[in-house]
Amino acid sequence: MNPPDDGMPRGGMAARAALAIGLVGGDGGRRAAALIALVAALSRRGLAVSAVHCPGAGVAIDRPGKDSDRHRAAGAAEVMITSAKRWALVGDGGGELAPLLARLATVDVVLINDAPPGVDNTVAVPEDGAIDDAADAAIVALAGRVLSLLGREVS
Repeated sequence: MNPPDDGMPRGGMAARAALAIGLVGGDGGRRAAALIALVAALSRRGLAVSAVHCPGAGVAIDRPGKDSDRHRAAGAAEVMITSAKRWALVGDGGGELAPLLARLATVDVVLINDAPPGVDNTVAVPEDGAIDDAADAAIVALAGRVLSLLGREVS
């Protein structure tokens, strides 16, 4: 499934977003905290935001012995897990990011935590200073960078 050809810049990725931006630098905890605060800061400015986390090969998304794992072991290409409030789609072959981004709902920006090589647009998470809140100076600066990449006015 490819995104529509609507003339929107996609930063080299097939995201269904105006822009895909990778968060780089800092340790994993700082990147995660920055991504959470950045989602809040951009959402408050009226942008639709999705987040992707790329933790690497060592992280298990599904647990052995659970029904969803057994469905996949039996041959299901994908397994959707649903509840009254959330859903998740589990599949194999998560090595390449572009086709996965194309599966996301259309948003203004996709923020990618621990972005792999190939993400053209990146913002560096500061090595020091507070990053726990959307009002922190570092997050305001990152939000301003994202808005300028989108061609929007920084307020």
